[in-house]
Formats: sequence, C-alpha cells, structure tokens
Amino acid sequence: MRGSQWNKWNIHVHTKGTNKNDQFTSASMDDFFFTFFKKAAETQVCGKLYTLAEAKALVLPKGWRLPTTDDFNTLMHTLGATATDNNGYYQPSLQTTFSLMSTSKWTLQNGTNTSGFNAYPAGFYNNGFEGEGMEADFITTSILAGYPGTQANFSVYEETDNNTLISNSVFSDEVGAPNDRGSLRFIKAN
Repeated sequence: MRGSQWNKWNIHVHTKGTNKNDQFTSASMDDFFFTFFKKAAETQVCGKLYTLAEAKALVLPKGWRLPTTDDFNTLMHTLGATATDNNGYYQPSLQTTFSLMSTSKWTLQNGTNTSGFNAYPAGFYNNGFEGEGMEADFITTSILAGYPGTQANFSVYEETDNNTLISNSVFSDEVGAPNDRGSLRFIKAN
C-alpha cells in the first residue's frame, strides 16, 4: 500500500505482567511475523483482542506505531474510495471492503484480500464478546469525530439487509471505552 507499510496479521502477544513475550525481540517486524505468525497464518488464527492501554504498552520495533483514523482514511483513499461522510472519512465501496477482508473465516462471504491487509473477523469485546466471523475492529489512537472522549476504531464488517449482503468499512465506537477490546495492526511510514 503506497506511502505506508501495514502488518498483515492480527497481533497476539502477551502484555506486561504475563511473563511471556512481553516485548518484541526480533530484529525486524518481518522477522517477528515470520517467527511468531507463520503458524497463525497457516491455521488462520484471528489473534488476541486488546484494550487501547494494553496496545500502548507494547514496545514496537523502531518506526512502527499504532495507527490513527488518518492512517486508515489514507488506506481507504489509496484503495480507491472517493466519497466522504460528514466527518471527512472515506466511504469505501463493497469491492474495496472485500479487498481488505481475509479469504477465510467470514460467516457470509469471504473477502478477496487483494489489498494485502488481511482483516480476519476476530470480533470485538464490548461488555461481552461479539462479532466473531462477522466483524474485525481495529484499535486506533484517535478520538472518534463527533464523539468527544470516545476512542475510534476501524471496523470491517458484513451483515445482511433484506437478504442482501452488505459489507462495509467504517469508523465506529465498537471498542471506544477503556475496557473494550479490538484487534491490533501497526503501521510504519515508508
């Protein structure tokens, strides 16, 4: 994806205090992914869900960071989205959303993953676990536009409306409270 490099798998490392994989120890993010996620990619594991505080506690290799809504918005534009909502967020087409979705694990219809983003439908935790097989919610470090004090996340989801498949990518507050949990991706500027 032009201008930035995204990791391709949902992250699953233990956070501080668990005495297991507290920090990234590989020389590069590619080495880390090869070592720890080769098996996960082969078995299509959806990763661990994190709170924003847990995500911020991870020490990443130099140059990598948690994404913002601007990063995801740039990703949508790079993938061809042109229309925006009232907050300036790009509204992707069905084709763009399918390009973000993994080729397996989705309940209604798998994606194409032509973007290489590989969004697995791990679901989210918001006063209970929801959405596995139907939704991927990625934590950002941004506040959701129009919702002061609410953490934004980037959601890739599928649902039906009158028996018609609807898949979309939007910014939401599904994991907007401090105890809510979502998937992690990291970004590095090229």
